[in-house]
Amino acid sequence: LDHSSFSRPQQSKENRPQRWVSSTVRPPLRMDARRGDANDESLARFISHALTLSTPDALRLAVQSVVEVLPAAHHAHFLVYQPDEMGSGDETGSGGWLELTMSHVDSAEGGSARMPQRMPVAEGVIGWASRTGIAAVEQDASLHTAFSHQYEADLLGRSPVLVVPVRPTEATAALPPAEQLSGVLVLCGKFGSQFGALDLQLARAMLEVAFSKLSSDAELKAQYVNEARARAQAEAE
Repeated sequence: LDHSSFSRPQQSKENRPQRWVSSTVRPPLRMDARRGDANDESLARFISHALTLSTPDALRLAVQSVVEVLPAAHHAHFLVYQPDEMGSGDETGSGGWLELTMSHVDSAEGGSARMPQRMPVAEGVIGWASRTGIAAVEQDASLHTAFSHQYEADLLGRSPVLVVPVRPTEATAALPPAEQLSGVLVLCGKFGSQFGALDLQLARAMLEVAFSKLSSDAELKAQYVNEARARAQAEAE
């Protein structure tokens, strides 16, 4: 997710990249995941509240609220990207780590998920999404070509999964890495459910709201720095 724009082009079935893998094993029961008034009310509550919060708090609220907004979602996690100790990692390369910072489980469904506290950005569907900046939407996570049994078997298994990367915008790229909060939103689906294009759009929209203040603050900070430099240069001349 490049949190500078809400709109994203939708790919046709003919042009879908390799990450879109259809499972040959169909679940015995297809859950009715149609959206209802409660889902829309949860979305409205999230937006009205998130706009009053700092970006870290708004992101935490997004992780808590997304399982109420998306009927198919059961677990929600956010992993923040961290460069490796040598400072050689970046989101387009293989270095660095993804560290778990926030998690939430749908209380109505119960259960828990074992999530690795830290995983290499070079590994798994989650790492693939972080490196490429491309969302992954799978009915069966284990069929994704980048699936990692070592790091993702306990968390994802064969459940439906929606992985949404968050990358710095042009404005926030100037902030220190610790303030950028780039990373990955990971949603694990309920048994028999399936994520679709609307789920991806709504998850992206919620992240846009959570990061709107960060982008705005970064733009103001950059504007202030540029104006200060211009004044200093004018005085020097």
